[in-house]
Amino acid sequence: GGGGEGEKEEQWLDVLGGGELMKKTIRHGEGASTRPTPQCRVKMRTKGSLENGQVVDEFPSIKFTVGDGEVVNAWDLCVSLMERGEVALVKSGPRFAYGEKGRDPDVPPNSTLTFELELLSVHPPVDFEKVKESEIIHLVNIKRTRGNDFFQRKDYERALNAYTKGSDLLKNFVDQHPATEQIKDMQIRCWNNFAAAALKLSLHEAAGEACDSVLKYDKENVKALFRKGKVLAAQGDYELAVTFVQKAAALDPEEKPIQLELAKVVKKRDRAKQSEKELYRRMIRGGGGGGGGGGKE
Repeated sequence: GGGGEGEKEEQWLDVLGGGELMKKTIRHGEGASTRPTPQCRVKMRTKGSLENGQVVDEFPSIKFTVGDGEVVNAWDLCVSLMERGEVALVKSGPRFAYGEKGRDPDVPPNSTLTFELELLSVHPPVDFEKVKESEIIHLVNIKRTRGNDFFQRKDYERALNAYTKGSDLLKNFVDQHPATEQIKDMQIRCWNNFAAAALKLSLHEAAGEACDSVLKYDKENVKALFRKGKVLAAQGDYELAVTFVQKAAALDPEEKPIQLELAKVVKKRDRAKQSEKELYRRMIRGGGGGGGGGGKE
């Protein structure tokens, strides 16, 4: 309220109704028709500050796709309320910024941030019929890099989301154009990244399918063989898990984690075989029940 200093003070808008994300227009833009819609590519100037005034996320110009989770949620949610040319202040609680964990080294855990945002330009969504291959590869790389950042921060769900968006872009492109080696290479990278994140979330079936997609293109892809082995082991198919990890180990004998995984799955397979044998022996010995059920099971 108040403060009637001649100019009408803009009000803070409670974007989601919970007080955790507030937006205030500092300079009006070119009208509501210039607001970006989901999947538009936008260019923004940004400057964030922590409550102690320390500046973070200062970019004279950063490009991203609206609604794809490529940037802080606060920007993604507020940009569609901005007009081209508008300057706005956005106050965000940790939920829509860097969360409980913060971001090493500059954003502490549970930080509230204030961002000054200027919407510089708005471009229509990708037209898959007309788009150049180089542009698609560039866009996919942005999503993969974003996914890798999330992965490093152990935010595996958002990493998975970023890799999925990258794969979807490639799929839509390949629906309209022949898949070149470069496109196939990008698909393999996205699927491998996806499998790694899916494994971290114990989404074994999804991880396995991503590995299968890679191995269709490249049956000697070490990462996919290794991860497929891990998936099978997690699903209890140790026999098959060993064959996949063995293949990976033969192709890349120097890679320590593969050797360790191989030792682990071989041990699990042998243990499973051993308990199978014991079970079989017990069944034969028990030959037709009787014998006063010793075990608890």
